[in-house]
Amino acid sequence: RWTGWAYMDVSQELVGAYDILRFWPGLKELGDGNAKDRIVDDLLSEMVKFVIGFEEQYTNMSPWMWADIVYAGRVLDRAKWIQEVLDRLDHFVTTSFLYDGHWMETSPSYCAQTVSYLGKVLRALDGYEPQQTGSDVAEQLAKIRGAIDACEALHRSMRFPNGTHPTLNDTWAPKARREDTEQHEVTGSLLPPGFGLAILGGGQGDDQIYAWLNFTSGRHHKHVDALSIGIFAFGRELLRDLGYTHSIGRSWATSLMCHNTVVVDGLNGSYDLEHQGHRLRTFVSDGRAFHLAEAESTATYPDTVRRYRRTLVLVGSDSRDAYLLDIFQVHGGHCHDYLLHGSADEDSNVDLSGVELSPFSGTLMNEGTDFVYPAFETPGEGDFGAGKSGDYGFIHDLKVGEAHARVVLDLRLSSAPKIGTRSTVLFPGPAEAYLGLAPRVRQAERQGHRFHDYQAPVFCLRREGSDLESVFVAVHEPVNGGGPKRTAQTEAVPGGMLVTVEGGDDRDTFVMGYDGAIEVEKEMSDGGFE
Repeated sequence: RWTGWAYMDVSQELVGAYDILRFWPGLKELGDGNAKDRIVDDLLSEMVKFVIGFEEQYTNMSPWMWADIVYAGRVLDRAKWIQEVLDRLDHFVTTSFLYDGHWMETSPSYCAQTVSYLGKVLRALDGYEPQQTGSDVAEQLAKIRGAIDACEALHRSMRFPNGTHPTLNDTWAPKARREDTEQHEVTGSLLPPGFGLAILGGGQGDDQIYAWLNFTSGRHHKHVDALSIGIFAFGRELLRDLGYTHSIGRSWATSLMCHNTVVVDGLNGSYDLEHQGHRLRTFVSDGRAFHLAEAESTATYPDTVRRYRRTLVLVGSDSRDAYLLDIFQVHGGHCHDYLLHGSADEDSNVDLSGVELSPFSGTLMNEGTDFVYPAFETPGEGDFGAGKSGDYGFIHDLKVGEAHARVVLDLRLSSAPKIGTRSTVLFPGPAEAYLGLAPRVRQAERQGHRFHDYQAPVFCLRREGSDLESVFVAVHEPVNGGGPKRTAQTEAVPGGMLVTVEGGDDRDTFVMGYDGAIEVEKEMSDGGFE
């Protein structure tokens, strides 16, 4: 064994060393004339036989191993090994990618890694011509290259305007944009449906806006994050997802509570393991200033919730004039928490108007739940995960106030106080509004002692009752100093609601039917709808 991981146990360095020495005449003089046989038969061949003998799992690391096997096969003249790799590659590209071309793990980081490793295999195969007849290597390689090209094209199109990956599921958030990162000059709406992401966007240059609705599924490198949202505007990730971490904050980063979504009954949700429970309902874009997406989940709370559905509408041409209308319907359970989180990259200033806050000595956890900060990346059995409320223990320094019908949350970056988001949140009946702090994790990296040094604001709007039916309506505005300061109001109509958003001289009215088309008999003050 050369490493702790069988995927990397064909030592490319040892094969390379032999590749340099194999034609050296002096090799015949070593080891009683048997040095070459010992190296080839007893060392290098046994390495490959050991690794290739395991049952293939077709993971994101498989192509790394295959590239090393191809290299060894070419140096040692083992065509059988290379053909085995080609057969595995064929199966891999046929069965291990989602139908829109994305890698089966809904993590942009792991998609990038898998495509990179496939490229490593192709480089190892470059110029290979098998001696045996009847092996159509060219056709197999063309298929593999086609899969890589399709995956790369989709992956590039999903990136933020600054060229970095959206930090969904186990995706690493970059510390800073590298100089060689390709920035997008223009952002538009995009739907990669197999991956499970609706991107609503517009604008050019520094004014691009990129909002998203996350309905990703799967089981590997996945977070509990159904119907979470985010906003990238003015060159910053403002309403964020934390992404990947190898730290004591992993259970927090992967929990539903850590995302901009709704938590029911104080419990973490479940995964959509079989890609069946998170579903897109609508996606529409005029390519200019109106973009709409709607998705639902039957997998997050399958035993308690009858409806878990979110509708997003991005209105406006770019960061300077756009806003995001957000309608979340949730039916079932006795407690509904609508959550929003501040920046994960830097400190934020927060203001909540429409409610008078007082210090709160309790937690958002369910009664009787104990919490201790984990000592390791993976908590103890039963501490956290699906069906648990312990991850709410990461939220601290809480304040609470009684809210009625409307609150306005203003989040600004401490280093750039003009930049941030303003969210007007409307809701039925009385509720409790909470402000607190929770780890933003990224800057601590793997240094557990720095975990508590980096915190971000958390907003929670909590409604409680028996067999609740909630419709949370929010208008999220990216702000950079001036610009319109919008107001919003809702009005119930049979089978749905009207939402009116006003800012400056503009007024937009939306008709929302909960279960299909509805008729509205209402004359607006200007004689019609906008």
